[in-house]
Amino acid sequence: MEKTEEKKGVIGISDYVRAGYSHYWLQTDESGRAIEQLKAELEGRQVTVWDCATKDAGGDPGEALDRLQLEASAGSVLVIRNMSWFLKDSSGNVNFGLVQFIQNTAVEFRSKDKRKLIVAVGAEGPDALPKEITREFVYLTLPLPGATEILGKVEKMLQALSKDPKWIAPKDLGRVVESCKGMTLAEIDNSLAYSAVKTKTFDPLLIKVQRAAFLEKVAGVKYVEYGEDFSQLQGYKVVKDFVKFMAPPTHPEAKGILLLGPPGTGKSMFAKCLAREFNMFMLTAEMAEMTGSLVGETEAKVRSFIEAAKAMAPCVVFIDEIEKGLAGLKGFGGYSGDSLNKKAMSQFLKFLQDRPKGVYIVATCNNIADLPPEYVRAERWDTAPFFIDLPSREERATILRYYQTEYKVDGKLTAKDTDGWSGAEIKAACRLAYLGGTTTEASAKYIVPVSKTMSEDIDTLRKWAKGRTLPASEAAVESVGEGRDIELSELVKGINFKK
Repeated sequence: MEKTEEKKGVIGISDYVRAGYSHYWLQTDESGRAIEQLKAELEGRQVTVWDCATKDAGGDPGEALDRLQLEASAGSVLVIRNMSWFLKDSSGNVNFGLVQFIQNTAVEFRSKDKRKLIVAVGAEGPDALPKEITREFVYLTLPLPGATEILGKVEKMLQALSKDPKWIAPKDLGRVVESCKGMTLAEIDNSLAYSAVKTKTFDPLLIKVQRAAFLEKVAGVKYVEYGEDFSQLQGYKVVKDFVKFMAPPTHPEAKGILLLGPPGTGKSMFAKCLAREFNMFMLTAEMAEMTGSLVGETEAKVRSFIEAAKAMAPCVVFIDEIEKGLAGLKGFGGYSGDSLNKKAMSQFLKFLQDRPKGVYIVATCNNIADLPPEYVRAERWDTAPFFIDLPSREERATILRYYQTEYKVDGKLTAKDTDGWSGAEIKAACRLAYLGGTTTEASAKYIVPVSKTMSEDIDTLRKWAKGRTLPASEAAVESVGEGRDIELSELVKGINFKK
């Protein structure tokens, strides 16, 4: 048994068992898979699984716990599914009998001669534990299936499907495995079966579509397909060179970048182009959607997002308007707001600090004043924030030519006419000209630039960015004026990212 326990496994419980811990809280959305993994990692121990559907289960796990104490041999393991259901009632009142039992037997179950294990398995996090016993439990999680486990599932299904005369063996199992990353084992099973029914093979593209649908269930997380690359993104010269030559997102030590700037300046497009340029998956995360009103709900959503990101690595994670999800944390004494969001965002902050290799984050921010300072400091990102200003006249001319060509429209609209416009507004004018069958100067009458609607906000951003950020394009260094009175040239003089 001792030799078996040295195998850490995906849960990693065996090291804690060898160290003498007795109580474990395993949070997972895959309780069946978790229990099978527990049995494998605890091979040689007697493992009993209890849930409310167990025959003669009674009203709660009390009887099973009594048997563990009085009848089970040393080294036995009791796995309790959905233990959180029984620790508190619907009104939040504590089940004092169950809590007292855990307190009374904690020392006994940790002793060398009578050591026994209690493993609570369920979807809720440790917030569901009454405070009286929180410190008795070791918190564990089950990661989403990795490449080896996915390949095992694929090969098992291939063996069964090969008997079908209409079955077409997939040409590239590696692509099939990659398309399954980010899903639970049950979701993988369903996606493979669906593809087999629809196409008589494992079609990676169809599996990706299924994966996208499953990821939609994780609040605020979406899988994105993209067609743009850096050749279609005008400007951004400095930041492009940085990710190409200084800190490419494919490097195992790369962390990510923070983009600061007004809306419509191409921050989200940059993330898509980056993912395409380096051939990486892309997830988008809406921080504002990761909050919930129920106990532990926000924390569970953040955890699900983190697990999806880990499983999809190598990937680009795009977090739009990161300050919206964190604004409530900044206040007197460093934090304000409810403790649930504080715990969840502390979990997110730890993810930023110790993010897994292969997870590269591109975050945007429109209002830096709402972002807690600990999310901006060094080692959260690869560099100081990049400031994305409204495009210069030269950049606007390039953007205008690009979208006139794309939409096949003509007109007398010039870069000078678009002073203060964002790239998105130039694109909108060209698209409207195409829709209306008219010229760009005619469609421009329907555009009110963000520099007018948000002039005060943009001025505030520019003032904050001066001396604190790097410019995203050379134009911000070489030209001043047109409302771009932020002087950043001193920050980038002598910088040459090309190798």
